[in-house]
Amino acid sequence: MLNKGIAVKTLGRGFYSGTDIIRLHQRKLIEKKRVYFSTSIRVSETMAPMIEDLILFNVDEDIYFSCHVISAQVRKKKWAPDDSEKYSPEPFREEEERDWFLLDSISEIEDFKIFKELVTQNKGEALLPALQNSGRANAIYFRNKKLIETTVV
Repeated sequence: MLNKGIAVKTLGRGFYSGTDIIRLHQRKLIEKKRVYFSTSIRVSETMAPMIEDLILFNVDEDIYFSCHVISAQVRKKKWAPDDSEKYSPEPFREEEERDWFLLDSISEIEDFKIFKELVTQNKGEALLPALQNSGRANAIYFRNKKLIETTVV
């Protein structure tokens, strides 16, 4: 079950489509049991420690992946963790980015019912239409509606 996290649009880079990039990360995960996904979308330093889940999506290809986040590390300047070469796919091993997510699972979302429970963090709107209509937005924070229902005020 997805609880709270960030959805990140995967864009093509060089000869790789957004989906190719996700597949390269899946292969590395199978090989090493964990993988880094890096980006420079400027994840909030306040939100980063609370991120449990990452959704990678490509609206053009109508493809969505859920990932479990072991750790989310962000900095203002581009950098790379000491072990990034070990856990990053080959084409991205030497790249520096601002945001680094260490993942221990990447699964394609085939049953879109999972999205019924997810809403955007800011407005509480349904997540799937927000992703599909995201336009230029590269990242959207989300949470599970059940977290709201069980929170004591």
